[in-house]
Amino acid sequence: MRDIRKHRSVAERFAAFARRMKDEALPDAVVRAACEQVLDTVGVGLAARRLDAEKPAVVVATERWDDGGAYVLGEYRRAPAQMALLANGALSHALDFDNTHMGSMIHVGAAVAPTAWTLGACRHAAGADVIRAYVAGVECATRLGLASPGAFHANGFHATAGAGVFGAVTAAGMILGASERNIVDALGIAGSMAAGLLEYHHAGSSNKKLHPGLAASQAYLAVRLAMAGADGPETVFEGGFGLIATHLGDVDPDFGTDDLGSLWHVLEVTTKPYPICNLSHAALDCVRAIQKENPDLRADAIAAARVWGPPGVVPLVVEPVAAKIAPRNAYEAKFSIQHCVARMLVDRAVSVDHFTPEMVGDIGVRDLAARVSFVPEPNDAYPRKMPGRVEIVLADGRVLTSSVEDSAGSSSKPLSRAEIEEKFRNNLGESPRDGGAGDLAEEILGLWECADVEPLVRRFSSYLQHDANRRAESPRGEKALRI
Repeated sequence: MRDIRKHRSVAERFAAFARRMKDEALPDAVVRAACEQVLDTVGVGLAARRLDAEKPAVVVATERWDDGGAYVLGEYRRAPAQMALLANGALSHALDFDNTHMGSMIHVGAAVAPTAWTLGACRHAAGADVIRAYVAGVECATRLGLASPGAFHANGFHATAGAGVFGAVTAAGMILGASERNIVDALGIAGSMAAGLLEYHHAGSSNKKLHPGLAASQAYLAVRLAMAGADGPETVFEGGFGLIATHLGDVDPDFGTDDLGSLWHVLEVTTKPYPICNLSHAALDCVRAIQKENPDLRADAIAAARVWGPPGVVPLVVEPVAAKIAPRNAYEAKFSIQHCVARMLVDRAVSVDHFTPEMVGDIGVRDLAARVSFVPEPNDAYPRKMPGRVEIVLADGRVLTSSVEDSAGSSSKPLSRAEIEEKFRNNLGESPRDGGAGDLAEEILGLWECADVEPLVRRFSSYLQHDANRRAESPRGEKALRI
């Protein structure tokens, strides 16, 4: 019998999958992973808001308040849904501390999770529907990135924007009640929005932070347009001028769509232990291991440090060398393996506190970064895994080494639930004894059982303001940030 799926477009297959997902149960492991990823995304978004890390998006989102609209992280009041999506997506990525699917190199949490929870609260959706929408969006977006791993970046596009907008369309369509045909049209319309140029990397600008917010905001617009009657090309992916031809190159047009609903890429999403580019995490894991074995190691005793890693990381975190040694701003520092290794060697930690202008310009760190070199070492596991090796040469001639096959937080070396909850509390600036953030984490982790997500989204969106009031009344005062 002829397999009809092979004669349907990719957009039609994605839409059919989204429609099936509205009525199907999910494996327990998928639900657990999705809830943990939503928790992580909420936490890093609130941390960004607490640190005022993406002020422009919040300012734009809240220029016109609408009490019937959507919740913005860090606010009591609400804004128009499209603007709230812009702010929530941008905040979720502003610190570069959000989760990543390494095989596709997409920050799926920042693009898809805010879409699902923001619109879910507007519609008083059940938590299970929000999780289903999140998972469906992740599965569609990651398959686009996996169609040709690394191709988005190689061709000058940020995969989080170029593929993330389609994942956000899938999630938004499910929450808003779009028909299967509506979702196909919305995916086609979103093809006019898929860009995310990497030029920020050369120019030293930080507009990359906006990409997930723009993806979520534009996805909402695409779905609303489709539901109002606008159409889009169903061949948006495999057509002659579709996403594959323009962004990815020579790719099988049937890529990865036959296993939708049976193979779950959401289980491969990483949780970051460091607020920097994933491509530098393995090196920091190695440095941390060396420091653990040598507790008396001092930065001033280090003559040189050599880092081995996949050649594919060079354009993003290794070169141009002069800019990586002396980054101009926090974003350049986060994308410098030399700077981050030097910072870890100096402070034995790399946290959100280390990316203030004063910290980025630290002369001691820059001097040590100039002694950090990178050696490309091909590895077939990249980018699915992030291997690394570090060698530290001391002034007395001793050599200290460490290596990892994959970085901490990856699907092969996941953070425990306790570690994810600790990261959430730290992002909110609380210690375990404070209690409030821990209780909130438990509620978000139980999202699947929630009958109506609106009260929970309202609670975590306004948590920082409630918490500020509580701390002002407390004799202990404000807690120091610990991430």
